[in-house]
Amino acid sequence: MTDTEFTERMLKFHRKVNPKEGLVGFYKTGSVLDEATLNIYQYYLQLLQDPKNKGLLSQPLLFLIDPTMQANRLSIKVSFLVSMQKKARLLAKMSNFLSFPLG
Repeated sequence: MTDTEFTERMLKFHRKVNPKEGLVGFYKTGSVLDEATLNIYQYYLQLLQDPKNKGLLSQPLLFLIDPTMQANRLSIKVSFLVSMQKKARLLAKMSNFLSFPLG
């Protein structure tokens, strides 16, 4: 669950301190894209469409960070939605997210 009030306060503060920077997305720890992640993704999609947030992309990037250190490596994947569809269909087809590892 996303605390939208906190997020909006932090964005307002960020705009004050860094007026030339814009929003690109969010990060999540773990290795699974689930319904909660999709809800957060949709929320950030709305934030990017608001001109005051200076969204730098048309859709948010999702940085999925798996802190389990498999093979002594920190796994970081960047994902974005290839096509926006209805949520139920999206849940059935997580392959709509294109992911690639960093580093």
